[in-house]
Amino acid sequence: METPALPHDLGINAAQAHQLIHQALTYGVTQLDTHEVQPILHAYGLHTLPTWIASDSAEAVHIAEQIGYPVAIKLRSPDIPHKFEVQGVMLYLRTAH
Repeated sequence: METPALPHDLGINAAQAHQLIHQALTYGVTQLDTHEVQPILHAYGLHTLPTWIASDSAEAVHIAEQIGYPVAIKLRSPDIPHKFEVQGVMLYLRTAH
C-alpha cells in the first residue's frame, strides 16, 4: 500500500474549521459524530463519503435503496463510545435483510 501524493493546494480554510470547533466547544460538545466532523474536514480540504442519519431500520433501508448497495451502517448512541465492540458497525451490506 502506498500513501497517495496530496495536491499542493488543498483549499484549506482554517478559520472556518476553527469557527466550527469553537462553536461545538461553546455548546459543551467534546466529541463529534461523523456527520458533524465532515464540515471541519472539508474546511481542511479533506473529502469524505456522504453520510445519512436514519431514525429506524425502515428508514435505513429506504436510504440504502435510494443511494444503492453495498452500504455500511453504524449505531448512533452517545452512551456507546466503541460501536464496533457491541456489533454496532456493519459493513458491506448488500440487501435490506
